[in-house]
Amino acid sequence: MLDQIDRIRARRPSPTYRVIPEVDAMGRLTDLYIAPGTLESFASTQELVADIMAAIQESTADAMRQHEITVSQELVAGKMATIRESAIDTARQHEAAIQNSDWSRVSWPGS
Repeated sequence: MLDQIDRIRARRPSPTYRVIPEVDAMGRLTDLYIAPGTLESFASTQELVADIMAAIQESTADAMRQHEITVSQELVAGKMATIRESAIDTARQHEAAIQNSDWSRVSWPGS
């Protein structure tokens, strides 16, 4: 499961589609792509920062969703394996009980 989590990367574009950050499953910024001409296209640095932050926030939320899905799937898979093992064990106990029963002493209807 940890390998799957380590491979999670979220890349959500900014509202202007000029900035694409990459965020890992732990919420760390791992890369940041800024399209050519982006710095010159914004009227102020505050607008640029807002665009970058919006993209980072979206990417972080997406990475967290991917993390939750991965963990949930692993938990469900683990529970299903436990249920399957329990069902197999119950079936084996039932089979042993049937094989060890003395059927000649059982009173059958109509006998």
